[in-house]
Amino acid sequence: MAFDAYPKLAIHGFKWPKRPTAQATGYLLGADEFGHWLGIAAGSRWQASNGQQGTFEQAFVKLIPANAYWSACFNLSGKLIDVDIVLPHQWNDQRVEEVDLEIDLLKMADGRIEIRDQAEFAAVCQRWPMPASLIERVHTTTAQIYQQLATGIEPFKTVGTLRLAQFLQQSAAEK
Repeated sequence: MAFDAYPKLAIHGFKWPKRPTAQATGYLLGADEFGHWLGIAAGSRWQASNGQQGTFEQAFVKLIPANAYWSACFNLSGKLIDVDIVLPHQWNDQRVEEVDLEIDLLKMADGRIEIRDQAEFAAVCQRWPMPASLIERVHTTTAQIYQQLATGIEPFKTVGTLRLAQFLQQSAAEK
């Protein structure tokens, strides 16, 4: 199936409380029990809110689960899985908004799992107060995702990499 057959989706990124960070365009590949899957092709353009622009060097797939406080990108770099702790996504027609809450979990190619940007999260909470219930949700979600990455709970075991392989195969066929 050609990419043109998939709906294009504008992806708008923000940081807490809702400060714009970047925009990109992806393809809505479909949905399953894990959420909506987006494909971002190598060479796709992105633009930061400060006017900086660039292109994605590698293709990847992004999973946006329904009503969850995270999203995940699956790719072939040394950081095979990159999970962002976020507010639940807001969908409007052909646009999705993601408010990043700073904390990232990375599963590396060698199997290591890292939690990053906890100090940045603390600084954001001081500068732009966050409700205590949201702070607790961030910590709970971080612990849950860490456990799922460590034990290979789907979609982190094979589903994400299969989706990525399908998208990469399709990307190669498009060239």
